[in-house]
Amino acid sequence: MNAPIAPPTPVAQSEPASAGVRQALTAIVSELCEVDAAQIGEDFVLASAGRLRSSLGRATLDAKIRRRLGVRIENLHTLRTFGDLEAAVAAGSSGAPAPPSQIPKPASAEMSQPMPPLRSLAKGAPTFLSAQRSNWSEAPASSGAQVWSAAKLLSAESRLACGIDVESISSLPEAKDYWEEPFYKANFTPAEIAYCVGQANPRMHFAARWCAKEALKKCLPAYTQWEMKRIEVVRGEAGRPYLRLTEDGGAKTPPVALSLTHSEDWALAMVVSGAERPAPTSPRPRGSATGSRIGLCLSLAALVCSLLALILALIRW
Repeated sequence: MNAPIAPPTPVAQSEPASAGVRQALTAIVSELCEVDAAQIGEDFVLASAGRLRSSLGRATLDAKIRRRLGVRIENLHTLRTFGDLEAAVAAGSSGAPAPPSQIPKPASAEMSQPMPPLRSLAKGAPTFLSAQRSNWSEAPASSGAQVWSAAKLLSAESRLACGIDVESISSLPEAKDYWEEPFYKANFTPAEIAYCVGQANPRMHFAARWCAKEALKKCLPAYTQWEMKRIEVVRGEAGRPYLRLTEDGGAKTPPVALSLTHSEDWALAMVVSGAERPAPTSPRPRGSATGSRIGLCLSLAALVCSLLALILALIRW
């Protein structure tokens, strides 16, 4: 999805990049932004053209910088100009610590904040919700009305979270050998690459897996800083996809539901998470409301996926 244009990020003081590093950076940015290298100066805005407008483009830039220059930039997505990028690479090459990010989270990540439970909205006087850049906040209301603040929305009663991501398949880099292309090596596991290259249109399946990883980060912010390669889309025995996370101590499966879909031009993924409730203190009758609510949530998630897929198909048509 489109990356927001942010104000310049303060970059740690460091020695200017060497001529060779500057030439390599210029070539990489020129390729991804689809502009002549002569147009790229210190004030060139990275998100002004080409593929660097999207998260996929930034990931491709990161992979190319790691491979050609051996430098990893922690705050790459916050950098605004070529001069910022050059200074960050120089700081990384010298071993200087990367500066802390000064840019707020993109709105797409904030969408993962859960809505208040319906039973809470039903209590007391009428409740009013207001949003500013996807953040729920207090707003003026009539006398006696309840207003939900961010703290209330993130309370223990909020049990459901959802993340959705959609990407254009053409935004993924083309490759003669997906095993050697830096973007795919940096963001997908060998098992994912093996599966995708065995399909008629590999980029379609890579895009769906990229969307699944982005959707997980939007659904569960705890994974926002995880490398994409540590999040893997795995196919079960019946072919149903699910997510697997790689940690130092091994692999684990997060308690989320995953749905993937794609057409010739677009890929979409949805991740839904519902926190487990404590065991009831008293017996509950069969067919309790808890099971009904879970079934309703999953049905709504499937309906949203179907509607989005229909909209994308109509746009293409």
